Order: sequence, then C-alpha cells, then structure tokens
Amino acid sequence: MYVAINTMALESCVVGKSNLYRRSDVDRVDGTLKPVDPMDVDGARKFGFPSFGRFLAEDNMIASALWHELDVRHSLSTDVAHNVVGNMTLGDYFWRRVRWIRVRKYMVLSATIIEPFTESIVFATLASLAVNYLFGIPKILFVLTHFVLWFMLDLDVYASLSGKHKPISIDHLFVAAWLIRELLCLPIFFYAIFGSTVVWRGRSYRILRNGEAALAM
Repeated sequence: MYVAINTMALESCVVGKSNLYRRSDVDRVDGTLKPVDPMDVDGARKFGFPSFGRFLAEDNMIASALWHELDVRHSLSTDVAHNVVGNMTLGDYFWRRVRWIRVRKYMVLSATIIEPFTESIVFATLASLAVNYLFGIPKILFVLTHFVLWFMLDLDVYASLSGKHKPISIDHLFVAAWLIRELLCLPIFFYAIFGSTVVWRGRSYRILRNGEAALAM
C-alpha cells in the first residue's frame, strides 16, 4: 500500500521513525497544511519542530506539512530501516493498532477508510465473489489459493526485510502469529474507528478533528 501510494503520489504516506527530512524545510512549516506564503510575516506563528508538539503522530504530520505547505514530494528509499518494538503482548499489539487507527482517522480519513480493502480477508471475499460470478471458479478454491499466495508474498517481504545474510525463522509460532494478525485486522479496525480516545505512555488523550491531541478528562 505504501509503495503504491508513494509511486502514484496521491498523498503523503510515510512510516514513522524511518524518515529523513531537511531541517531547513521543516523550519518553514507549521502543521496547518496550508501552502506557505513567502510574504506572511506573522510573528505569532510557530514554525519548525516546536509547532508539531501538539500532534501525537508528529512524524506523519511533518511529512504531510512538507507535502501540502511546501509542495515537496517524498522519495521512497530501498534502504531498510529496522524498528525495534521490544516484547509485545497480544494486548499491547491490539491497543497499539487501535491508537494509530484513531490518530490516522483524523489525519488521512480517506486512506483510513480504504485500508480494510487492502487486507487479505476483505480482498479474498470480494475477489472470490467476482471470479465465481465471472468465471465460475469455486469460491472455496479461490480463497484457499489466495491465502497460500498471500502468505508466500508476506514471507518474501519478511525475507527481504530481514537482510540477505540473516536467515529467517519460520515455525508454528510464526504461522500462528500471522493467522492471528490477519483474523484480528477487521475487529480491531471497527473497534478503533468508532472511538477517539487513546492511551500513550500511561496517559489518556483525546484526538481532535484537526489531528491534535488533548489530555482526556
């Protein structure tokens, strides 16, 4: 999804903690997403990193600001940026996904709404109905083939991200984790999309419609 959106340059689409920005560019934006006017000399406006402190997903908002305020486009690198999340329980994973869906909902609503259609279960359901109607292919046969190919594609991505000299480990725990992830994607999405409160580092925040975060009362 990220590769496709960046290739077509439809909207700002970055992954947090793996971005490089020019400091000189960041110093010219403020998160309003309004094109910068060189003649604007309003001394009350804050620019640069301090102006993004009001956002919970400041890395994503900085990317959006560069895109909309300066008309600067992103370039997707082939370098791999590893993100260490440490030990994560199933509950931690659930609430992490809920948090970022709720944050992203107010930042890029259209992409958030479309996201479920990129998931394996939704894709399999819609595609199986289509090929059965058009070509008479049994739905169960298509779905089984679909999930085998989807899993193989995920393995290929996993191997690519692991590095050429690091062997990947595939066991029953990996397969179980993959299945749980695929089965939970829709329940997590629907739970998250109808809420606006998130917990971040032990504190509760309410995500506002402009993407800013405020302490929840």
